[in-house]
Formats: sequence, structure tokens, C-alpha cells
Amino acid sequence: MKIQAQAMQMAHAIKSRYLNFGLALSAAWKAVKLRRLMQAGQAAFAFTKKDGSIRHAVGTRSAGLIPAAFAPKSPSQPTTLINFFDVEIQQWRSCQPWQLN
Repeated sequence: MKIQAQAMQMAHAIKSRYLNFGLALSAAWKAVKLRRLMQAGQAAFAFTKKDGSIRHAVGTRSAGLIPAAFAPKSPSQPTTLINFFDVEIQQWRSCQPWQLN
């Protein structure tokens, strides 16, 4: 799927969390670009945890950078959730697009 289509699909899925569609589209673009960066290698980013604290992470979705013991067992399903392997703590983590800083 093209990157524009992914961004639009995600924006429509998360638009109820924003005042207008433009803000949802902006958050969706940020999330889609982050996913693309993590597919190609490692990406440093920050997100707000549910308790309100800011978490800085270095994540990847690149199969070559994930240890075999932690390799995904099945392909990820399309969703708004951003799943990533945290290379600093060597565990899988996730966040939502509206949590990205």
C-alpha cells in the first residue's frame, strides 16, 4: 500500500481523538513515517505513556536487527497501533499515534 493511502487510512481511524481531521492527518503522517523508518533500520523517538510520563525509545521493525529469539511469529495486522522492538531493553513495545511526541 502506498504511504499516502496508509496515512489517510490511519487518519480516518484516529480522527475521533482530534478536534479536526487536519490534526489527525498530521499525527497519522508522523506514525506512518516512523513505521517506515523502523522498517529500514532503527529510529529514535519519544511517546507519552498512559501514566503521563515521557518515554524515549530506539525502536526497529527490521527483521535483521531483531534477535531470533524475539522474531515476530506472524506478520502484523493493519492497525493504528505502532508495534516496535525496543533495541535498548530488548523487548517488544507499542504505542498509539496520538501518543507520539
